Amino acid sequence: MPLKQTDFSRARFRTFVFLYVFCFPLASLHLYRTSWKSTQVPVTEEYPSLVMSNTRACAEQLTKVEHLSLLMLKIISDGVTSIEQFSDSPVLRGKYTDADTVFRSMFEACHGPIPAKHLHEVSALKWMSGLYACTHHGLEENGQTQGDFRPSFKSGFEHHFHGWWCSAGWFGLEIEPKFWHVLSDAESLDSENVSYAKTKMLRAISQTLWCAMHLEFPVHALPAFHMKKGTTKESRKITQNRVVLLALTLNSTHTSLAAEAAMMGCELAQTAIIQGWDTYFAVGEFTGLIGKFERALAALQIMSLHDDDLVVFVDSSDVLVQRDPEYVRRTYEEGALDGDFVFSGESHCWPPGGWPYNLGLDHGRYVCTQLFPRHEESNIWVNSGAWIAPVNVALKILQDLAKVTALNRESLCYRAGSDQILGNVLYLRHNSLKKSSSTSDVSVGIDVESKLFKAFAHRAPLSLVEQKSDFDGRFNAFCSDISSSSVTCPAFLHFNGGNFVTGRDNMKFALENSWKKQCLKGGLYIVDLNRRTVERNIKLPGCNAELPPCD
Repeated sequence: MPLKQTDFSRARFRTFVFLYVFCFPLASLHLYRTSWKSTQVPVTEEYPSLVMSNTRACAEQLTKVEHLSLLMLKIISDGVTSIEQFSDSPVLRGKYTDADTVFRSMFEACHGPIPAKHLHEVSALKWMSGLYACTHHGLEENGQTQGDFRPSFKSGFEHHFHGWWCSAGWFGLEIEPKFWHVLSDAESLDSENVSYAKTKMLRAISQTLWCAMHLEFPVHALPAFHMKKGTTKESRKITQNRVVLLALTLNSTHTSLAAEAAMMGCELAQTAIIQGWDTYFAVGEFTGLIGKFERALAALQIMSLHDDDLVVFVDSSDVLVQRDPEYVRRTYEEGALDGDFVFSGESHCWPPGGWPYNLGLDHGRYVCTQLFPRHEESNIWVNSGAWIAPVNVALKILQDLAKVTALNRESLCYRAGSDQILGNVLYLRHNSLKKSSSTSDVSVGIDVESKLFKAFAHRAPLSLVEQKSDFDGRFNAFCSDISSSSVTCPAFLHFNGGNFVTGRDNMKFALENSWKKQCLKGGLYIVDLNRRTVERNIKLPGCNAELPPCD
């Protein structure tokens, strides 16, 4: 019997619904897979000496991200759509054992045994509660702002933007709050929003899972040691080779001449050259913050330094110098710093204090409080905008970081974490090896006592930087109002985290008085990354052209 027109229309409509609800999501699934499957790190059997590679056990578990994401999506489809349900519902505990089993296996493969007191936090429901809190950032719920409404978290880690739960680059994750309810509403199966919401949610789950797991480091807390101020490590061999300063003065327009691009570092050069620093400005294309290690590597490969020359890397636009190269050499070689490759410390745990990098443990506090140094000073977390190392050590580290960056630069994980997440994970990986075995031939440390670097990130008291300078030309603004000889006087002042404008104003008087009484002690060099050349003894207006030669 032939179909009536109305029957045909209904059949066609049912076919459309079937294709839209079931087939389109499968096609969309391919799109979200590419958001994490195209990103990777090299694989090795066990932790190698340079440890930004995944172990084989972790790499194998990462192949299950897609499967685990679908299991987690089912939690929402079952109607779990509020932070209270994710965190506190006794009815749901034990219901999602399949997802929990996969999640915990992946966690242990990539981060080692789970600390017993935090075992209950490593679950599918807890991870989804972290995603919920992140995607509702800045919104109000029950009349309370995001910082207050999370009963399971209370707040994030206080040294991460005063308690923000997730890292800024992850806010929203292209997920609208309504998606949670669309996916859990059985009556909305025919809605045109379902497939779109499902694709976005799967992508968000997979991105956060992959990011948190593939940045592989053990979560074993460090031994309960507390470094005492002034502790001296084993001295290194004293050398007479060069100590040089490297900074990136990059641009994204491809139009600036090398000299014009270098001008952005003039305030750094003004204070470095009068202290006797040979200062190298690398000019070329800006490839994003995540490309900072790659560009530093490219510059070092052009500069023709000896393996045991010391190189100090600093950000170019927000750093000032107040100590000479000999002080830096002596501080490094006398063992005052813990590590071969030593990062600047800072008092702001970013991004490891934010989700998903914090793994959701202990309200976001565990990684920052248990895996970094205990010290009476507050600069215990990595600031990747400044570091020091012998050239041969720097090349090893930078080559490893550049390899990982090249594979993952387009991932949200790396774009949101920038060079900071690479620096912090590098420290966590190496530090774990340093404390537990002798398999690492390069140690990575943090200048927690600010012997060389002082970063004023967000929380640091700018009152320590006064508008003072001795009128005999000495430029020690950080230390000028401190009478105690036991207080360190760092070589580099880093006004990061939005503090540079205030700090620059505070330093202006000291700069001017030092500038008038100094001569050209150091040299200015431009490293052209495009032409692969080094121009020596450059004179730039406002940088060094006004300085007379030293007698």
